[in-house]
Amino acid sequence: PSALRMSCQVQASRRPLSQVCTSATSGPEEPGSEGGTVRLVQQKLRGEGETLTADGKYGAKTTEAVRRYQKRNSLTADGSVGSATWEKMF
Repeated sequence: PSALRMSCQVQASRRPLSQVCTSATSGPEEPGSEGGTVRLVQQKLRGEGETLTADGKYGAKTTEAVRRYQKRNSLTADGSVGSATWEKMF
């Protein structure tokens, strides 16, 4: 998993983020997850105006920020970043 996250972050500057990260992400990011992919989601949410720390830990604040993002984008607001939320984000 760490190799996938590194690929996503390092290559993002060379190609559009969606082309790199969609194939690099193997499953949903959900409460309790940790790592570089969670940090990437948090950074995206911060860019959307959410005030949360991009610490790579998918806690209560990230869950609520994801729910608000999902509601704004007419997605199922379950607080997890599954394929539909990921595709909309990136």
